[in-house]
Amino acid sequence: MKEFFISPGLRSEIVNSPVPQPSPDQVLVRVVAAALNPKEWKAAEQLGLVLNPGDDMAGIVEGVGANVYEFRPGDRVAAFHESFEPYGIPLVAATAALGLFSRLRLPPPWDITPDAATRGPLLIYGAGSAVGACTIQLAVRARLHPIIAIAGRSKDYVATLIKPSKGDRVFDYRQGIDTGAAQVREAIGDKGIYHAFDCISMPGTDDFIGRLIKAEEPNKCSVATDLPRATKDVSFMKVPSSVQLSSMTGIPDGVEVKWTYVGSIHKKQ
Repeated sequence: MKEFFISPGLRSEIVNSPVPQPSPDQVLVRVVAAALNPKEWKAAEQLGLVLNPGDDMAGIVEGVGANVYEFRPGDRVAAFHESFEPYGIPLVAATAALGLFSRLRLPPPWDITPDAATRGPLLIYGAGSAVGACTIQLAVRARLHPIIAIAGRSKDYVATLIKPSKGDRVFDYRQGIDTGAAQVREAIGDKGIYHAFDCISMPGTDDFIGRLIKAEEPNKCSVATDLPRATKDVSFMKVPSSVQLSSMTGIPDGVEVKWTYVGSIHKKQ
């Protein structure tokens, strides 16, 4: 079979590899299509590793292990894999769900308790990204209104995902932090933003979020990131020492910051 690798320096290579045999609890899939996400090259660059990407994939089941009864050869599947084990949920959707309902500890869509619909406003930076779009859709289903979506060129697309009748709004980050923050504050009135999902997690995103998060009550606030960035050099995330990302100096002291590492869904936490 053919196997694709990404190396530091954005180098790629396709090599011939033997076809693996599924263990008792695994499914072997003949991949027809695989998606590349930004984390593929970011991980190779930051960790200095040669990686086999394509966690999001679709294909045909070729073989199953002795303990597998849910799938059989010939089945068409879409999956997020760990060692080619179909998980059934795309990487970006898993990242969005983990960030919202585990890292930010917001109520999931099936939570019907009376206060489940009063957890907003929810700030989503990078709302037009793949993770951001999935985050908005899950937040809408979880009734986490109002949603404050920060986007750029994708703002018109993002506008199709939100519910303006619930107070949801889209703001263009390209207007600058001062203008953008003022527009958001005018839109939410006296409501405070206690939860934010940074779907970009690059230098500058923390400055925007830091201007809007409820700094007066930092112990009640939390920020989820999709890259392992520390806050003021104090990391809440266990990451390899080789990862060198700038600290999130824009986040107020005391605000909890958590990395949304989607690989952890395969492990007990």
